[in-house]
Amino acid sequence: MRLSILTSLPILLTAANAYGLTVDFTAKEAATTYYNQGFDSTDEFNSWELKSTNSSPECTWHLTEKPYVKGLPAFSAFESDSKMSLAIRYNDTEDQHETITSPVVEIQPNSSCEFYACFSGGLLVFAHWSLWVTDMTDNSEHELLNAFRWAQEVGFDGPNWIPFTADLSQFEGKDVRFSFKYDGQGGEDVLIDGFKVAQADTSEEARVSIHPGESVHFTSLTEGATEWNWTFEGGTPSSSSEANPTVTYSKAGVYSVSLTAGDGSESSTRERKGFVTVTEIAPKAIIGVPETGYLSPWIYSFVPVGVPVQFHDLSENEPTEWLWTFNGTDITESIEQHPTVTYQQHGAYSVGLRATNSAGTSTDMLQNAIQAGGAQYIWNITPEENQSLAPISFPFFGYYGGTNALGLPAFAELFQAPAAKATISEVAVYFAVADVANPSAELTVTVTDMNEKGLPGTPLASCTLTATDILYSDTDFEETIFRFDSPVEIDDAFFITIDGLSADPDNTLAMFCSPNRGEDGKCTAYHLAEEWDENDQPTGKTEWFKGDEAVSFALTPLLDYGGSATVGQTAAPTFRLVTSQEAITVIPGGINADITVYNLAGQPVKSARNVQQLSTADLPAGIYLVRATVGGQTIVKKIIR
Repeated sequence: MRLSILTSLPILLTAANAYGLTVDFTAKEAATTYYNQGFDSTDEFNSWELKSTNSSPECTWHLTEKPYVKGLPAFSAFESDSKMSLAIRYNDTEDQHETITSPVVEIQPNSSCEFYACFSGGLLVFAHWSLWVTDMTDNSEHELLNAFRWAQEVGFDGPNWIPFTADLSQFEGKDVRFSFKYDGQGGEDVLIDGFKVAQADTSEEARVSIHPGESVHFTSLTEGATEWNWTFEGGTPSSSSEANPTVTYSKAGVYSVSLTAGDGSESSTRERKGFVTVTEIAPKAIIGVPETGYLSPWIYSFVPVGVPVQFHDLSENEPTEWLWTFNGTDITESIEQHPTVTYQQHGAYSVGLRATNSAGTSTDMLQNAIQAGGAQYIWNITPEENQSLAPISFPFFGYYGGTNALGLPAFAELFQAPAAKATISEVAVYFAVADVANPSAELTVTVTDMNEKGLPGTPLASCTLTATDILYSDTDFEETIFRFDSPVEIDDAFFITIDGLSADPDNTLAMFCSPNRGEDGKCTAYHLAEEWDENDQPTGKTEWFKGDEAVSFALTPLLDYGGSATVGQTAAPTFRLVTSQEAITVIPGGINADITVYNLAGQPVKSARNVQQLSTADLPAGIYLVRATVGGQTIVKKIIR
């Protein structure tokens, strides 16, 4: 009997463990695909309905093996068994209104559709592609993606494979059809692949598919557990003791996840092999201009001649190779990630970057965006921020950077040291508010050095104007120039201060400011604060403080490195441009031009060929450069919206 009890004990223990903790887990990103279209055969292509208006077979939707741009990979770089892709080529001579539509798909709860598209962003203004869904209950159409608007919002250039995801929650329980449409003339080639409709899922079959740099939000489904020990192959962190950890994956690959959970008396382990698939995507090339250069209202970066400056690769999605192209510098190309160059002549120059990894290539180009030498107005506001300039208003207290009842009579803007000795002869100030009833009120702009406390110090030059000298417009950016009697030399960090913005009930003034950059953002704004006594009366003492908000003022000193940076023309153009808030017009009549509008990063935002007028009504507020060409003659003009 004793032997019988002992030999049965292991069986009892095994049974207890089997009916104890049941370890399981899932992830927010886990999904099961229930409709998939890879466009890998004629049969798959024919399962979608094609409607075509263009006479060329290639200029409507068709199948192709790889992108038409040399050097771009086929979709097999992302899905190894891919053979073909859905494609359409642009047509310069005929309109295209091409639609391809899926069979009916019933949308499950918590669903989304995913696909990849390979295209460029430059000419989508002329012809663009889009994704629509038709609700079969009432035949209503809903746009899920407009490629032109998306490219404008993110500044996409390309060409590259880009993954897209669209939420389908509004169509839950409905029968729908998906349609890719291409409309216009003279746009860009497009490839589509990897189209799928997937449902968030906790089943055994569910898997997570993400891209490098993205995170997975894991959740333990183990009832009764009080302890968790996770192991994440290829993830950061590689382990965790939290119940619901978040893990980031930086490298492409297929990774397993393991969870050991316990309740204090027993534990069990669950491993899901290949649970996370990380698919590499092509990089997005982003040029980082030299940190020693100055930002400007009129140029992306202002640097001296004859001084080495370093460009920085800010590209996304982990490129492994880089090819930089320069002009006006001691080298014309570099394969370094962060190259150093020296500009040798005064002028305005372009810089390009091609970033590559195993999934593809991306390019970024700053057209004539680097000024070397000469003189230029500088500020601390990025090109991305100039479309959002506004005064900073405090209810009941007035303006920061303007007239106020806060006891702040003066403000200052800090500038880094120039990369070479320079001079300042004047300062342009952009006022957002100028309600002047007392024209004799004075404002003084001063250049000061930085004292030992890092605050405005010794005055180096100043200029005083009356309120009547302020230039202001409700519809435009007007600059008020404070010009010094003689230029002042600068070779270290300095401040520009503006004094006279007191609580004058007859005048309300305020400068434009950058958007607030948040708690950890860069702040270059300073203010002079009055000391008040216990009776809320000023004591006559003042002290400078760094601003509480992460902003910059639209104070722009004219910094001169010496020499001329003007690009001359061999002959006067036979045409001119007239600009308004609505359009750019070529004068005289009868002359058509190729017109391109660039932002201050040198990126084209709108263009048209052989036209007399280009509408600008749809451009966001900001500063732009317009380049118009007729024959061999070119005009470049700055516009402000």
